[in-house]
Amino acid sequence: MAVNDESCSAALYVIEKRGRALRRVGDREGTPVELRASSKEELLNRAATYLYERFGPLAKAPMMRSVERSVRPINEPRRDKRSGE
Repeated sequence: MAVNDESCSAALYVIEKRGRALRRVGDREGTPVELRASSKEELLNRAATYLYERFGPLAKAPMMRSVERSVRPINEPRRDKRSGE
């Protein structure tokens, strides 16, 4: 999350591959989603609402066997494959 005097922005990610990879959340065209708001609180609320509407309620977090593993990013954003309304 980036914060400056006037606004905040956040890139959204999902965890994949049993907690070993991050993938940017993308729209239907695959363009990465970035949210903006005037405060951190508003941004957090927007991000939580967007993710809930897109993916549903939070799932149980994956358990990692080793603290030494690092999470690697996946370069291609996750597309929104829901039908258009």
